[in-house]
Amino acid sequence: MREEHALAALKANPTNADLRERALAIGRAYAALAREQGKITIFDEVALSNDIAAATAGASSAATAPVTSIEERLTRLSDLRAKGLLSDQEFDARRQKILDEL
Repeated sequence: MREEHALAALKANPTNADLRERALAIGRAYAALAREQGKITIFDEVALSNDIAAATAGASSAATAPVTSIEERLTRLSDLRAKGLLSDQEFDARRQKILDEL
């Protein structure tokens, strides 16, 4: 598997730790081949890290996003209105949007 294929597979499944390790190993092997003495430099490691981070960027935010129940969202919405941060019209519109998700 070449580096481009490893990154493509990782993009398709960005939370897969095995694919991440495979992409890193292939990238290191390729970088070592490209160097005269076969040693990986700090520059190579940073470039590989950047490539992998870019390939998995969407997954980290999706994986860490908290799941909030509708009840919790409605309670928070009520709290915001009680604090005067939402008007009655804003509250009603946002409440309906949340309820429409049911």
